[in-house]
Amino acid sequence: MRKAADAALRSCIDDVKGRPTRLCFRVLYDEPEDTWIIQIAPEPGELVGGRDDGEQIFDPIDVDLLKVSACLFAFFGDNQDQRIALQIKMLPFSDMVATWVFDADRGEWREPRD
Repeated sequence: MRKAADAALRSCIDDVKGRPTRLCFRVLYDEPEDTWIIQIAPEPGELVGGRDDGEQIFDPIDVDLLKVSACLFAFFGDNQDQRIALQIKMLPFSDMVATWVFDADRGEWREPRD
């Protein structure tokens, strides 16, 4: 299931536009519903410099749902026994810390410093 989730995540990234920041995913299993849940979210970042220094930010997800759907179909076909739910989160997962920084003074993306 992790391979399917990784492929779904990669299909969320537009081949032409690309993506300046990363996406992340989680795979959950809902036993009462007998359903696998793939959650995709933007990784959180931090704004450094300027008047909003230290503010948590993120790069919104721009998704081609037909492309993601085709990707999952390539993995599972029309298997009616496999229940999968795809959740595309517009905000980062609440328990994540910034994995990238936008330096407003320099106008560049970078890895966070410790």
